[in-house]
Amino acid sequence: MNLNTISKRVAKFEERLVPATAAHPSQSGRQADYHAAAQAQLQDLALDARRIMLKAECKGDYRTAVAAVHELGRIFELQARFSGNLQEKEPINFVNVQLNADTAERIARTYLSRHRTLESQ
Repeated sequence: MNLNTISKRVAKFEERLVPATAAHPSQSGRQADYHAAAQAQLQDLALDARRIMLKAECKGDYRTAVAAVHELGRIFELQARFSGNLQEKEPINFVNVQLNADTAERIARTYLSRHRTLESQ
């Protein structure tokens, strides 16, 4: 198995398995079997990626070795997400605020007055 195949298989797992992580911990027997089989397949992928990484390092093909490390990271992240040890990332919200000079100065003074007292203590 080559690295490209592993990468494609990991991507398939991401599409197929991540929605299954929404299942509650009180899984039915069928879900538990599916969960165990998926974990075993991820473990097999991790072993293949590790084997490719070691083989590439021995040959001096560091580009492939680094790509294999990247795939290992994706696999470990999937394993953690699937087992519930890693929560989904929260979306980051950005707010653009425009202040006039007087308001900006007042905010800066307030900030400094609060933090200067903490530094002096």
